[in-house]
Amino acid sequence: MTKIIARNFDAGVVEDLSSNGIPQALARILAARGIAKASQLESSLVNLISPEQLTNNTQMAILLADAIAANKSLLVIGDY
Repeated sequence: MTKIIARNFDAGVVEDLSSNGIPQALARILAARGIAKASQLESSLVNLISPEQLTNNTQMAILLADAIAANKSLLVIGDY
């Protein structure tokens, strides 16, 4: 059976997110997940860190290239 867990959220954060055009229900969900400012939802690439700053970037590129060369199956999971 599915268990629904009610999460606490800051009403001030919800109000701030709502005033930035985010629907109130979505603002409550985002606030409960730790989003405090609308700027945290920016989706443009301009604020991304450079690839050189990614942890283990070089090692992962080598691992990926070796897997491709060996015709191995890959599972890629992204979180943004």
